[in-house]
Amino acid sequence: MTSSQRAPGVRVVGAIVRGSFAMGSFAMGSLVTGSLLTGSLVTGSLVTGSFVIGCGSTPSIVCGDLGAPCCGATAERCQAGLLCLPEGGMEVCRRVGPDAGLDAPSSTADAFVPVDAFTPLPVDAFSPPPVDSGLDAFASVTDAAPSTLPCTASCDGVVPPIADVPTTGLVLWLRADRGVRVGGDSRVCSWCDLSGEHHDMTPVSSGPLWSRTALSGRPGVTLEAAGEILERPDVLGIAPAAGRTMFVVVALTDAAARSCPLAQLERVSDRAWVGIDPNTWATAGGRFGVYYGGNSFDATTATDLLPHVHALAVDTLETGLSAGGVGHFELDGVAMTIAQTAGDGLLTDFSRADVTSIGCLTPHMTIAEVVVYARVLDAAERRTVSRALASRSGVTIAP
Repeated sequence: MTSSQRAPGVRVVGAIVRGSFAMGSFAMGSLVTGSLLTGSLVTGSLVTGSFVIGCGSTPSIVCGDLGAPCCGATAERCQAGLLCLPEGGMEVCRRVGPDAGLDAPSSTADAFVPVDAFTPLPVDAFSPPPVDSGLDAFASVTDAAPSTLPCTASCDGVVPPIADVPTTGLVLWLRADRGVRVGGDSRVCSWCDLSGEHHDMTPVSSGPLWSRTALSGRPGVTLEAAGEILERPDVLGIAPAAGRTMFVVVALTDAAARSCPLAQLERVSDRAWVGIDPNTWATAGGRFGVYYGGNSFDATTATDLLPHVHALAVDTLETGLSAGGVGHFELDGVAMTIAQTAGDGLLTDFSRADVTSIGCLTPHMTIAEVVVYARVLDAAERRTVSRALASRSGVTIAP
């Protein structure tokens, strides 16, 4: 199989296809008669790339070294002279070829990587996007059956994807298909930020449920109780009066409830608040909407239980300015007309805000992705982001 023939999700590297794999040390071991050569390598999960994973968080394991997990999302994933090879449900850097001796193990039993170094995605999870998109490595998520397995909240070792969204001003990027830390009960103990700013989110109490099929057959995090809210005690470093842009891919599980999938707020206040807020305060009822600067706004579109891409850009939160025309709300890439339902029409002091929250009230929703910028994206940029998010969640964006 040449590089032009490789199936989506498969990284074909060097001597794997030029002879060493067939005639070198792998041919000397028991793998020559196992499923690696006769089964899954050609027709099974390796071809779909389902188990491609990021590097571990154990300090003694340096990804890319001999015998260690392969690094990153590019072809150069091992140190010089080593190749990235499938081994025991993961990818490991090995020396292969006529001079390799037995560096490549004859069975998967002698792989030395600690079991807690990383948590790979189950091989039957779902088929990833094309290999060159940078979106085919899913790190640190699991859909294990209920058990007593602990949840490691550390986000060390999570490998960010190749960005398909603008990166200037990006301060939060959460994806349900990557960087979600869960325990054996599938409850989230940490949702790792992929923006590079380390703005990881943790639950208030019990943690929401993660599932690989929660949102229309795709990965999602479901919040159904106040204790499942995810928060961090800051506003992502955004200045109080500064403009910002927020995106969330969410499917409501109760079309009539106020759910608030994404907001920055003062936890003890109902006015220092900016966010995406279906059935917002004083809503006419059954409307998508937003809330910012002490004012709530209904869109004309009725709520439903389908997944949607919500986008809110707020030009400024400078105290005392008129709230009219400051906010721009889009649903699935379409600009929404919004009508004020509560507030005095002026922007309140936002300097009191101290929390960024996922599910900030009593939540009823499943979330697939969250993106926040510390700047106002223009209409074309917002459409780019909405399209990227929609492509991963199965949402249709208007042409």
